[in-house]
Amino acid sequence: MTKSALVDAAEPGSRLGTKEELRNQCGVSVGTFNEALRLLQSRGLVTVKPGPGGGLFSGEQSPRGPAGELSPRPRRAAE
Repeated sequence: MTKSALVDAAEPGSRLGTKEELRNQCGVSVGTFNEALRLLQSRGLVTVKPGPGGGLFSGEQSPRGPAGELSPRPRRAAE
């Protein structure tokens, strides 16, 4: 399952599963999964809640613009 399919199919704040469940579903190594998770967290697409009832949850903010397209990445000023 891709990030887009996972995030697009979930309501904001809904539980996506545990890290182990999602890693197995995606069929990737622990390192690959953790790197992807780090990127998704940095973009606000997922949050991780520890403890009982915790796991990965879809982010509260949407990466999509008003027309449904992905918001453009900010550009860095040339040095």
